[in-house]
Amino acid sequence: MARPLSFDPEQKLDEAMQLFWRHGYADLSVSFLTEQLKLNRFSLYKQFGNKEQLHYQALERYGEQLYLPLLDPLSHLQGKTSVLAYLKHFGHKIGATANPGGCMINNTLLAGPSMPASSKKLAIGLAQQLRQLLRQNFEVASQQKDLSASPVDCVNFTLMTIQALLNTRKNLGPILMQNNLHFFMLQIENW
Repeated sequence: MARPLSFDPEQKLDEAMQLFWRHGYADLSVSFLTEQLKLNRFSLYKQFGNKEQLHYQALERYGEQLYLPLLDPLSHLQGKTSVLAYLKHFGHKIGATANPGGCMINNTLLAGPSMPASSKKLAIGLAQQLRQLLRQNFEVASQQKDLSASPVDCVNFTLMTIQALLNTRKNLGPILMQNNLHFFMLQIENW
């Protein structure tokens, strides 16, 4: 008969998500993970698989708990109104978070060859959801004659600016990020 778990797998997955988010994939050894999660190797491997599988699960968790809810204002498809509501929501959530690790999806995409292909593929899929929702909203704005620029250009510039805002938050702090975000939102109103 199998012994019951002496730990909460959901809590440990949340802790692993925080570790990968803060430190990245390449900089976390299995020894560091087991130490920080207070699990022995056997328990870690039995519950979550290897480091690659644990990272994938942690990235999935990040997507479900933090990233996809952040995109909710865009799902209303109300053109620039939805884009501005998303950016306001983004600024509130990203500015308030205690974790200065940036975006776990962005970190995964920029990690280079050490990142497992499965995690990169998941991160690409999550990032595509933002791109698609932005595209749909800028197309709605164009159809409503509320957009003078190309929807494709607006999507690309918005994604580039979001990257810059995340980097500003990570490297220069939330106040400057909020100031830049406010300025960007004013610019979108004039597009």
